[in-house]
Amino acid sequence: MTGAFNSESSGESSIASSGERLSSQSTFFVKRVLPALWFGGLLYFAVNSALAGDIGAYWPFVLAPMLIAAITYFAFRALIWRLADQVIIVAGALLVRLRGQDHRIALSDVVAVSFTRFSNPSYLTLRLREGHVYGDSLYFIPRAQFTLNLFAPNKVCDTLRSAIELAARREDAAGQTSEQASEQAP
Repeated sequence: MTGAFNSESSGESSIASSGERLSSQSTFFVKRVLPALWFGGLLYFAVNSALAGDIGAYWPFVLAPMLIAAITYFAFRALIWRLADQVIIVAGALLVRLRGQDHRIALSDVVAVSFTRFSNPSYLTLRLREGHVYGDSLYFIPRAQFTLNLFAPNKVCDTLRSAIELAARREDAAGQTSEQASEQAP
């Protein structure tokens, strides 16, 4: 589903605007600005070390930033760049933007919700049913309110769990209704 987040798209702009944003607005900084600052700083350090004079004396100061850049590239790729850019909950579904692509995920396709609290950034993991565009998991940084209680429940996680339970109950009720109707047919 493309265009759900764009205000120019006809009809669907009201969907995104009527929904509740679950993802943090700091996602852009974490995914784009922080890596640019990190790799830019490493590049600056390596270039200054290389231009300092005798490269034979300063080679560790050139090699170390390149090694650190390689390690952090894979860490960013595994932990940060997989995060969804935006997640909005609307009418029994999630609108998700990841890598410039917009998709709609039915809440009934979400199997489990887990919150990883003691990482930086903290993130929510949605386990999805098989055969989904995002594979079996979707990750995003949830909106958060400041609290000094490290063990306080995350409101976005609780909201999602409630919405998923409600969607599952509705699906079960719809399934039971259709089974009863098929049993009563001659």
